[in-house]
Amino acid sequence: MWNRIALFAVCICLSAGTALAQTPNAKEQSLEAICAATQCRAGGLEIVLRLNKDSYIPIPVGKSPFIMEDGALLIYPGETFAIQYDVVDGKPTAPRWQKSYAPQYPMKILRSDKVVDNAADQALSPIVKDKHNDKALIPPNTVLLSYGQLAGQTDMMLVFESTLPDIVKFDAVMALVAKGGGYTFKPTSTCPVANHLFELWPHPIGPIILKNIRFLPKDAELTCK
Repeated sequence: MWNRIALFAVCICLSAGTALAQTPNAKEQSLEAICAATQCRAGGLEIVLRLNKDSYIPIPVGKSPFIMEDGALLIYPGETFAIQYDVVDGKPTAPRWQKSYAPQYPMKILRSDKVVDNAADQALSPIVKDKHNDKALIPPNTVLLSYGQLAGQTDMMLVFESTLPDIVKFDAVMALVAKGGGYTFKPTSTCPVANHLFELWPHPIGPIILKNIRFLPKDAELTCK
């Protein structure tokens, strides 16, 4: 039987890493405007992250955009989705919502204080793979992201698949679960993405913000930093 550890609800910023200096009404209006222009998650649930074999922590999820105002991507544990880009003057620009898929790492949620599967995942289509190379069949200039906690473990996995024409790099900010509730936001190293990449963290993490996507020069050092 898992024991619940409380986490105070927090607001994920609508710009990557900085809070909006607005009144609550202005924030709500800004969010509504963003969600009218791009896809937003509905929110209204609590994702469960395993802390150890006996304890879990609920992560509150509010209504929020997958693509934020500055083009950064916001992904929560248990989500798998694709974002498509334009490539202009050798740069990936104008991220657009493509599609949500059945999660590669399905989320657990709280319903009536019980840990259950997220029933909404059953309505999502699975990722279709190329039978010859096991790569996801996604449109050109698209990044497919899968993020979540490994089943029965505390480790977190973030998987990238890319059909962009060059090696890409993101900057990342992760929301670490803070003692006593809330999050501590911390930059984390990322690796260059050619076609397929796995990133692993050996501890529970909340949502991740991925920003500043760019192509790497042909002679760039392909190191994780």
